[in-house]
Amino acid sequence: MPWAAVSLADKLDTFAGLSSAGEKATGSRDPFALRRQVQGAVRILMDLPELTGIDREISLRELVRQAAEGVPGSSWSGELAQTAEAFAAERVRYALEQRGLPIEVVRAATAGADLRPLRARRVADALQTMRSAEDFLALAVLFKRVKNIARELKEDSALDRDALTEPAERALLEQLDARSPAVAQAASRADYRKAFSEIAGLRAAVDRFFTEVFVMADDPRLRTARLKLMADLRDLILQFADISEIVPKTE
Repeated sequence: MPWAAVSLADKLDTFAGLSSAGEKATGSRDPFALRRQVQGAVRILMDLPELTGIDREISLRELVRQAAEGVPGSSWSGELAQTAEAFAAERVRYALEQRGLPIEVVRAATAGADLRPLRARRVADALQTMRSAEDFLALAVLFKRVKNIARELKEDSALDRDALTEPAERALLEQLDARSPAVAQAASRADYRKAFSEIAGLRAAVDRFFTEVFVMADDPRLRTARLKLMADLRDLILQFADISEIVPKTE
């Protein structure tokens, strides 16, 4: 653990300090090896349990920000922070691709803003295993529609359960209520394959919902409740990955 901590501190301090000074990682025009520094930090965080025996899914974004706070006179905000954090996220994706994972799986596993390299690795491995499961792939196809519809929700509020009376929407709500605790429990153990298995179990209810329910109803209360149901489903899945990324382009 001590050498890992010192190595991380050195690499991230170098990256944050030089980024604050205006240096950028630009391939062959990277005299301070910023790309290598971040890549090394990513690999340490991605393999932390094997390297140190510590099983923690640490946020790379948060570590970079903490490193920047220690740079005298640094103003880590706006375009500077966005550019540096986007570069760090790109290094996580590169590391996963180097381990032989398909690009679509990598994109799905790194869709969130706050990348944790170890979590991204585990989620990507789980996705690669689950993508051949019929229910999971079918749900991934439906998920793009879920995301598009959920965008129509103008303001977030508690789900109005009493407004949902159609059998198909009640069935989906019941499935979400039943499976969400199991998904959360699996996530707490970093068992993302189990979490995705539970999520895949929603496929039939989601399919039925889209077959029998018209989301954009004229009644504002009913429309908002249905949109909120879609948003809750979207958020349950997006906390792990954007599974629509693994759908073949022909679907």
